[in-house]
Amino acid sequence: MNKKNTSRETSTALAEFLLCLVLSCFFSTSIWAADLQNLTKAAEQGDPQAQYELGHLYENGNGVNKDPAESLKWYQKAAKQGQIDAQIKFGSALENGNPEAFVLMGKMYLTENGSEKNLPEALKWLKLAVEQGHTEALYLLGKLYTEDSAEIPADKTEAIRLLRMAAEQGQPQAAKILADKFSISVTTSTAKAEEPINRKTGLDTSNQKLLKLAETGDANAQYKLGKNFESGTGVEKNSNEAIIWIFKAARQGHVEAQYEFSTALGTNDPEACFLMGTMHLSGDGVKKSSSEAAKWFQQAADLGNAEGQFALATLYSTGDGIEKSTSKALALLNQSARQGYQPAVDSLIVQSAESGDVAAQFNLAQQYDSGKGRKQDPGLALKWYLNAAKQGHGEARFLAGSYYSQGIGVKRSSSEAIKWFRLAALQGIDKAQLPLAILLKEQGEFKEAATWYAKAAQAGHAQAQYEVALLLSNGKGITKNEKEATKWFEEAAKQGIVEAQYILGMRLETGSSDKPDLKAAQDWYNRAGKAGNIDALYRLGLMAYLGKGTGQDTTKAVRWWEKAADAGQPMALYFLGYLSETGSGLARNMDQAKGYYQKSAEKGNLFAKQTLTSL
Repeated sequence: MNKKNTSRETSTALAEFLLCLVLSCFFSTSIWAADLQNLTKAAEQGDPQAQYELGHLYENGNGVNKDPAESLKWYQKAAKQGQIDAQIKFGSALENGNPEAFVLMGKMYLTENGSEKNLPEALKWLKLAVEQGHTEALYLLGKLYTEDSAEIPADKTEAIRLLRMAAEQGQPQAAKILADKFSISVTTSTAKAEEPINRKTGLDTSNQKLLKLAETGDANAQYKLGKNFESGTGVEKNSNEAIIWIFKAARQGHVEAQYEFSTALGTNDPEACFLMGTMHLSGDGVKKSSSEAAKWFQQAADLGNAEGQFALATLYSTGDGIEKSTSKALALLNQSARQGYQPAVDSLIVQSAESGDVAAQFNLAQQYDSGKGRKQDPGLALKWYLNAAKQGHGEARFLAGSYYSQGIGVKRSSSEAIKWFRLAALQGIDKAQLPLAILLKEQGEFKEAATWYAKAAQAGHAQAQYEVALLLSNGKGITKNEKEATKWFEEAAKQGIVEAQYILGMRLETGSSDKPDLKAAQDWYNRAGKAGNIDALYRLGLMAYLGKGTGQDTTKAVRWWEKAADAGQPMALYFLGYLSETGSGLARNMDQAKGYYQKSAEKGNLFAKQTLTSL
């Protein structure tokens, strides 16, 4: 079949669907079956509008059962072909953290058809879905770690962990891979308790009662609770919680629990192996032996248990019960940290930072900086920022400069701040340019300050544009150029720098760099005045009084001056005094005139002071 015929058939199918959709408003809902058949045919033939409409049906349950996953699948297909509504829908799902959307993105990059395949990108999206416990993502990511490739090396430990979780959630293919590749048997029962599970606790009423008893040390309650966690009866299924409670009951002599726990050890349950390791390490209930603990931790680690990996790493780092090996300790910490085990993450960052890893140093500094993951400590944050900065980390150099410029965790030092800001700016960290220029200007280094202000201005930074305009206007550190200064005042004014708006108005009123433009001057004075610039209000009053730009209007001048005077503008106060004294524009009132003059004089106005002495 040629492309023209295919396109014609697709368009026909879509047209048929849309017609049926209209008619369905008047006839019975039984027509949906025909509608859906036509629409599905058009969507499967690649029509993006049909794909979008099909996704919309599944999203809202119109004529079909609601199916968010199926809806997103069709939205994604339409979005890839440029259908804007579908792109918005699918993009919104990604932005809102929808795990189904993450999985679809991962699967797209796992495809074998041409340039789309990108395993690192697939890995990124699948990890986001895994963080939300998505069963298919657990399976796909686990499977990915079993297949050694140049981009994603095989990782047996991680593969087992992910596939085990997927299998326990009822994913049969995950269970098959575990059995075929690793000889691990996992129960995939998906039985649900008849009694509703409390969303907050994850337990039904009977299990909540069991938990209270178990927490008081009741061995029988501990055992029953463990079995419920194992089977998912009245509680969210969790094999780790199951073995922990069975272990607690076993230690109290509960015969069935002891049997269950020994069985778990025999089948290499990772949590059971870890718990045996902790017993041997502490000597609690068994003979204390670090070497025996290491054996159990090794078994737990091999099976993907993050706590076991961390515990074994600790023994390797100290040489307790096992031959000391920094490299093995570091490798195990990496494995545990990759599973999100926080003690391992924290330890790995510190060890890596102390060994000179610049990324780890910056990461550690950020933790001390923000207080996320560690207790906030500005002094330690600066220490690690400096360590990373000395190795050339641009962002760390900028932040070290910020600490010194603001005196955070250290005595304020402009020279140190300038040093680090300069290094960051030279390295291409644009946000270092403006603070560097400000400090250089404070130090009287106008020439270098002008250079950095200019770079920041060219990059669009409004404050830098204003500062460049000032330097060009007074010729400090740069050749004086009034026309160029006006250009930069205008750029800054457009971005809302109020001082620039006022100065631009002055320049346009007086024609300091070009011909006067009184209308434009008034416009900029208005914008500055609305933003609170009292000098702009005064100038608007003066233009009205003198008739600049429009006919003379003393009434309008008084209104502008009263607004400026209320905010304490000295010249506005002076002119209101003058109008009150002379009775031009205001009723003649000497007491009121003296009041205005007095307030103006208090603001330092020499004209007002001289006038007061003559009254």
